[in-house]
Amino acid sequence: MTMFDRHHQQQQQQQQQNMNSGGGNGNGEGLADQQQQAAQRMQSIEQEARHLCQAVMKHFSSLNEETLKRIPSEAVKQTSFKLQCIYERLALSNPHVTFEFFSFWRSLIWKYLTSQSLPLKLFGWEQVGDIIDACRDNAPPPKAFIVSGAGCSFINGRYEFDPSKVDKYGFVQPNVEISYEMIIPFSKGPSAESTGECTDGEGAEATSKQGKKITLFRC
Repeated sequence: MTMFDRHHQQQQQQQQQNMNSGGGNGNGEGLADQQQQAAQRMQSIEQEARHLCQAVMKHFSSLNEETLKRIPSEAVKQTSFKLQCIYERLALSNPHVTFEFFSFWRSLIWKYLTSQSLPLKLFGWEQVGDIIDACRDNAPPPKAFIVSGAGCSFINGRYEFDPSKVDKYGFVQPNVEISYEMIIPFSKGPSAESTGECTDGEGAEATSKQGKKITLFRC
């Protein structure tokens, strides 16, 4: 359990104690103040962790080839992995910080690949595989899926990613189910099947006057 997880657990326990003890008064000012203080403490912890990571990355970035030869490759690999874990945790509050880590990782790998030492070059290529795997794990979901050949013609079409699940930075919000939606218009005419429109009462959940919503989930 990291210091972030311990603090988050303590914050939840404190909030539960406040609710059980009736800490929330009529206007809720006491609970709001405590939540604000907890958020400030968490922000302080994240800033300290980020500054520590930046110091480590600055140190590794300044190392020359002769120094890298003396550092076990496994130690470098574990350091990169720990930095990645910390930045993934920091990304829950600010996804943009991950760019900072991946920029460092790319430059470090390039330093190994351009080395005159064969062992360093081989380790650099090993790290290329690791960073590709990490990028694949952090890749955003597709913006849309196009469905064709469905049993009912009105199912076919372009399903867009739910915009309500995207945060202000343009990233998918954490702990949300990935799904895609398409609005199909209402039609009570006899040509509904041929036009691909959904008749009233057919298929999906009614959402607005525009039509009905069909949701596509990733399995």
